[in-house]
Amino acid sequence: MTVWKKSWLMYKEKGYLNGFFLMKIVIVALFFVYYTDYLAYSSLGLYLSIAMTALAIILAFFDFRKALLYSLVIIFMSARVPRDLLEIMTELKVTQEIEFHSIAASTVASFSLAQWIMLSLGAIALLKLFRNGLSLKLDKRIINLIILYMFVLVVMYLATVIDIMTDRDIFDFKEFLSDQRYFILSFCGIFAAVYYTQIEPDFLRKLNSTLIFIGLASGLRSITFVMIDQFTGNLNLSFAGQAYLLSAVFYAFIFTYARHYGVWKTIILSFIIFIGAFNISRLDILLIFFDGFLLLFLLFYSNLPVTHKLRGFAVSNIILILMVAIPPLILYNLNSQAYHFLMYKMEFFTKELWSGEYTQSPAVRIYEFKNIVSDFARSVYPLFIGRGFGAYFIDWQYPFDIPLGLFDYSKEELIMGRYFKPHTFFNFLFLKGGLLMIWLYVYLIWLEVKIAKNILWEKNKDVIMFASFAIFFFPWAFNIFWRPPFIFLFSFILIILIKTSTRIENEKIRESK
Repeated sequence: MTVWKKSWLMYKEKGYLNGFFLMKIVIVALFFVYYTDYLAYSSLGLYLSIAMTALAIILAFFDFRKALLYSLVIIFMSARVPRDLLEIMTELKVTQEIEFHSIAASTVASFSLAQWIMLSLGAIALLKLFRNGLSLKLDKRIINLIILYMFVLVVMYLATVIDIMTDRDIFDFKEFLSDQRYFILSFCGIFAAVYYTQIEPDFLRKLNSTLIFIGLASGLRSITFVMIDQFTGNLNLSFAGQAYLLSAVFYAFIFTYARHYGVWKTIILSFIIFIGAFNISRLDILLIFFDGFLLLFLLFYSNLPVTHKLRGFAVSNIILILMVAIPPLILYNLNSQAYHFLMYKMEFFTKELWSGEYTQSPAVRIYEFKNIVSDFARSVYPLFIGRGFGAYFIDWQYPFDIPLGLFDYSKEELIMGRYFKPHTFFNFLFLKGGLLMIWLYVYLIWLEVKIAKNILWEKNKDVIMFASFAIFFFPWAFNIFWRPPFIFLFSFILIILIKTSTRIENEKIRESK
């Protein structure tokens, strides 16, 4: 019996949502409620975060499969910032009166604990691959992918040398190293995925189960946050939503299971996942709705039977309506401060975009773009290969006529007048790597979607779930350059798709003989 058939039978017999699975979800959700709102502010939280990180790294030496899944849970369940976006974030960034010790926020030697986990997973996987004979384990597409990354990396080193010798008056080694994390974490994701797929024959099912687990646990955590805020009267503007991951999980779950589960069961489970994805952010809300239209497009052009399409459309439309109506209603009745903050964010689409009068956040990004482009107009090479690692821009051509603060740039950047970290993916990549880096970025996203689309219509729920997850993830991939866990995750997803595609092709060849 083939691996795919075994996986199919296992799915039918056990399923995801058994009692033990749901019990673990509840326990993890409640733990991360206490961890996020209480432990992370204390020294005990720091020690606990270090212990959880050490466990992931040590476990990877002995049981890489469990270590990987455990790492995904603790990294993507960990809040990057405190939930009070105004008072606490001001204290954290400006006065530094408090500390926040989550795995995603705590740093050791300038790297967050989450980054240390990902770096360790990549390094351990590479060591184990070398021990088993690396050359025998990589297929042609993965080798070509590594060569492509290496080529762009070398060109960006060349751009760095040229910029230092010609235009750069400040060399910040910390920024130089930080800008290379895209490549470092991408390689870590590649090697972790290659090794994981070799030691775990049922890798798709395990990964899908983990994604659904994170989605449901995050949703229950957010619901608990709302209840706690209402009970204590402490109204926060954030519910630790993880939109970058869970929007894709949410829509993939609907696309895969809406026609198999009962309508109301699908609505309840998927809506819990959506609550975990909800975040008061212009870009997040825009991309969540973009994924919604993408879902309708996939359902319309799918090769599913008409009855399955109709059920998928019905469930999808009900959930999309709930998405528009319920979160604002809940916020309006339970947390008016968060509701008005959401309405303020939405004014970008209803007023600012049409009037041309932007608030602070969009205005900063526009000034960044103008200054970077005008600077590149003075010479030819940065247009194509950028200014390299550790590059910065100066607002000489278009000075900022808006007040800047520590929510916009770091203290060092504001003092020097050199800005190392533009906010949008285009501004950042164009400054550092020019058109070449933007091409690499867009090409890899296109490649991911292409492979996912080719395997999307396989008659296996695990394949459908992961392929659709990858497709729904692609809009978010454009903005992952400053979110290290998602840099790792993107390359990891790409390798999983390649491995899955290869396995399906080999299976078809065997069946045709």
